[in-house]
Amino acid sequence: MALTEAKIRKLQFNGKNYKVADAYGLYLLVAKKSKRFYCRYTHRKKQCEVALGQWPFLKLEDARKKVFAIRTNLANNQPPLPYKISDKCFGEVAEEFMEHLSNQVAFSTFRNLQRKYNRYIKPSHLMSIRISEVSTQDILKILSPLRKEHKNTQAAKVKSLISRTFRYAIEHHGIEHDPTFLLARLNFSDTRTTHHPHIGDKFALGKLLADIDALDFSSVSDALRLLPYVFVRFNELAAARVEEFDLEDNIWQISSERMKQRRIHWIPLPKQALTIVKRRIAAVDNDGFLFPSIYRNNACISRSALMKQLKGLCDFYICLHSFRSTASTILHELGFHSDLIELQLSHKIRNSVAASYNFATFLDERREMLQVYADYLDSLKADYLKNKSNKNNVL
Repeated sequence: MALTEAKIRKLQFNGKNYKVADAYGLYLLVAKKSKRFYCRYTHRKKQCEVALGQWPFLKLEDARKKVFAIRTNLANNQPPLPYKISDKCFGEVAEEFMEHLSNQVAFSTFRNLQRKYNRYIKPSHLMSIRISEVSTQDILKILSPLRKEHKNTQAAKVKSLISRTFRYAIEHHGIEHDPTFLLARLNFSDTRTTHHPHIGDKFALGKLLADIDALDFSSVSDALRLLPYVFVRFNELAAARVEEFDLEDNIWQISSERMKQRRIHWIPLPKQALTIVKRRIAAVDNDGFLFPSIYRNNACISRSALMKQLKGLCDFYICLHSFRSTASTILHELGFHSDLIELQLSHKIRNSVAASYNFATFLDERREMLQVYADYLDSLKADYLKNKSNKNNVL
């Protein structure tokens, strides 16, 4: 029975891959996440099979044209494949690249890229164009509306994602050019980089630390207590697991899969942080997330819960990342080496010589640095409480 677009649309995966034949060796393979056209033919007494493309990026009519070309060449004793099999539609390569990307970057990074892909690229005309035929003007049709709405940051990120797709196609599918190259000088001049705020007022920082210390001992409150001492990223903090902590060596080891730079990160725990960690491990019965959610089973605390708690303590603009920028500023003021600070922040070391060393070899230096920093934070907290006590005595 011949295929039709309507029949293909209704075909559903039933738990196992299956084939639906059309004619002249053309068939559709229905899999869990895709429907792909294939052509089966005999060449030089051998059974051959070639992938033609994924539906709906490749329409049934175009798949039949490819099969007709193969059959015509076979009848005329010519090579059966007159076109590049690698010349897929942009949509097929983009889907393949996004799947590849999901295993290469941190989950939070991939989620942000996927949102942009689903919102701006996937619904576009670009998906159905052969990737070798995509022009600069085709890409501009996606970027221009964003720029007219003054969403230049979004436009720049969408362009970058399209460019990365083409670079992937160059490496894996034999494509010879990236049309976004001609857009390298596209004007995104009104795009402004905004940096995370740091807490420059030492008195305000001392007050905030004292207010955090006065909170209850819930998951969210303890996470907020620990954050200033270790200044990790939110995802690294929230999803911390009991088994990551070595209480004998006083160290927290975060696996490469959970890190933005995709490398293992060691965090020496100062005495203040160790006290919090031990209390949390006892509270969660030595298993699972260190900061479990009280609303969902087998889940950790959410960013919104932590931000709500933090903003309730502040009368100034702050975010979770502020503790990282604040730590960097203060540690530089205390005279610690920049590479050591960057290493503790898990930033990419630009100095190739410094980057070549095993990160674990700096544990002793970092252990000392974090303890000095933790003691400094406690001194700010003590100064605030002393000042507050003096004012109360005067009154």
